Amino acid sequence: LLGICLEGGKRLINPNAQSSKLQTNILARENKMQINFKLIENGRTSLSIYNYDGKKIFNNDCINSVGEQMLELNLADFDSGIYFIILETPTMLESSSVIISK
Repeated sequence: LLGICLEGGKRLINPNAQSSKLQTNILARENKMQINFKLIENGRTSLSIYNYDGKKIFNNDCINSVGEQMLELNLADFDSGIYFIILETPTMLESSSVIISK
């Protein structure tokens, strides 16, 4: 098991049983998608959205601090279908999926 638990790398376990709590809300009347997440650590954060074919259609790289974060996207930029949301922090990787129906 050498080389898999590097300092600052992705964790294989989460000793504090915490997550970034990624949640997605579709606001159909406003034609928006809201992505909420709570970061438990400071550092570079990347939120990416992939379509069903695996093509990255959105990416937001930023440096965020601990706490509640919210990103709002216009649904006009998305076709109907299944999308996969990947949130990557310095030590965690979390995924979620959402179905957009127009």
